Amino acid sequence: MALQNSPLFRARESLVTNYIVVLLKRLLVRTNDYKENMRISAALNAVYQMRKNVFDSTLKEKLSVLFRTVEDKDFDLTFYFLRNLPECWEYLDLDVKQKLLAYTELLPKEYLDEINYLLGHSELSASATRRIRSATREDLAHPWFSELAKPLANRIVQLYVESASYEQANSFSSTIMMCASDFSKEQVEKIVRACGENGQIRESLQVGNIIGSMRKNNNVSDTEIDHWLLEVGMTDYVQI
Repeated sequence: MALQNSPLFRARESLVTNYIVVLLKRLLVRTNDYKENMRISAALNAVYQMRKNVFDSTLKEKLSVLFRTVEDKDFDLTFYFLRNLPECWEYLDLDVKQKLLAYTELLPKEYLDEINYLLGHSELSASATRRIRSATREDLAHPWFSELAKPLANRIVQLYVESASYEQANSFSSTIMMCASDFSKEQVEKIVRACGENGQIRESLQVGNIIGSMRKNNNVSDTEIDHWLLEVGMTDYVQI
């Protein structure tokens, strides 16, 4: 009853369409005001509840047009729509979908915090996976991830255990230590074994700190870490 009493419920279709477009455009403007985006999303949801037919037809007609106006440097803003309006993918034209796929595969490093969401998106997951496979040490030097997805963790471990110089081992050690608590048992084992098997890591300045950070991981025990260390000849770091 409350929705039926809203002026929006009785408004002409053209006015509702214009209102929706205004809200969509505001979501495509970069802002640090999270609450403002929440208010806009709430307004869009209200329109969806009251005038679903108009809402759907507007997205089908206007969303691709709006996405095409977004500059490449700001294209991450479109992810907000995909996350909060999951059904919007079906309304996008083919060229826009292809641009989203390409953008995800070449995702700028400053937006890698979106990778967990993208991995879970049915249409963008493959592109996100390819982006992870191509991630460099520079891309992952400051891993600000609320949750470390397994493919991303695997890439971080791979880059570390394949260190080809002392400089690479030392410079990437901070990334390993920042993510230490999120690694799986298998990933911890790979890191610990690399501390003995890769000479660049074994002789690096941070090897002791790396092993110490692995001991703080709740997925493994000190006994297991000591066992791996013994097998790769790192007896100086065994606690037994």
